[in-house]
Amino acid sequence: MTATVSGILTAAADRIESSGWASHYQQPGVSICDAIALEVRDVPGPNKLKAALLNAAFAALQHHIEPAGMSDWLRDPDRTQAEVVAALREAAERAPEEGHTP
Repeated sequence: MTATVSGILTAAADRIESSGWASHYQQPGVSICDAIALEVRDVPGPNKLKAALLNAAFAALQHHIEPAGMSDWLRDPDRTQAEVVAALREAAERAPEEGHTP
């Protein structure tokens, strides 16, 4: 199995789309951090691989959200689930295509 940053971010978007998004202001659902982490957790392979994928996925999302900064962007009380899902999908489209194979 080959896992990519793009695949992780797309799967995280799918998870939030189907389960809901838990923001700082609304519950229940899945937070953006948990959605990414859960997708990385399911990748077979050593923890070193998973750590690299997790870091790369967050870096790709952070790069996409700049210059707002991820914390400020996520804490915006007007942020919607649709915007979060769109940001994950757009970051996935722009993510490097390097695959990580365990």
